[in-house]
Amino acid sequence: MDYWEDVTLCLWKQPFSILLRPVNNITKLKFKMSQKLDLKIVGSGLGRTGTLSLKHALETITGEPCFHMTELLKDTGDLKFIKKKDWIAFSKGYGSAVDYPICLFIEDLLQLNPELKVIHTKRDPLAWYESVEETIYRPSPKSSKDVLKIIWSAIRFPEFRRVAPVFRYNEQQIWKGQFEGRFQDKAFAIDVFQRHEAYIQKVVPKRNLLMYEVRQGWKPLCDFLQRPIPHAEFPRTNAKQEINQKIDRLFEKGELVF
Repeated sequence: MDYWEDVTLCLWKQPFSILLRPVNNITKLKFKMSQKLDLKIVGSGLGRTGTLSLKHALETITGEPCFHMTELLKDTGDLKFIKKKDWIAFSKGYGSAVDYPICLFIEDLLQLNPELKVIHTKRDPLAWYESVEETIYRPSPKSSKDVLKIIWSAIRFPEFRRVAPVFRYNEQQIWKGQFEGRFQDKAFAIDVFQRHEAYIQKVVPKRNLLMYEVRQGWKPLCDFLQRPIPHAEFPRTNAKQEINQKIDRLFEKGELVF
């Protein structure tokens, strides 16, 4: 069952649906001016492997914006390009991109730019699983009680309704897609995680691939990208407690603080 789709239908078919009309938001206007991919660097590591820290690090090193799932929550306008897999239009304005959903489409991006620099953020598989289960997997509905919670949040909060299409996309692409609806099967989920890493090492040319752990800091990144090491402290963000506070504020207060 597609819970997010059911929630959408439930909301729009109610007599009070006029009150739930999404708030208009200004989105970036992007035009396909050429067939060139603007991205020069992508991250192939799955969520909760240090992708937000990598985003901030790349922005410091390159001076250009880096896409991360949090950007999609701030401005859902890019979702239409992602759904169409129109990576040319999506990439306008970004020098790099990491995290979901980009990490699932590395081969597509390499076809558009074979010289892409790919950074694969690594993490101990068990630690990764526990982190995902306790953070970004939480919004995925697992019972009728969870569905009712989503409906109640959507009724009360315009900001929640605005970002609901992103959560629905994640449900379809990540939890039902990549993990085949079996993320709660720890052994299976860890196997998916490890197979993804092996796949990246297979499809990305070795000269353009960095296997990286964020605890290594600036040097491996800067050496790989041939950039000077910044004087600033390496960014370390999005700890478990921090992201859970953000999720709770969205669901319980309708406040987006990503």
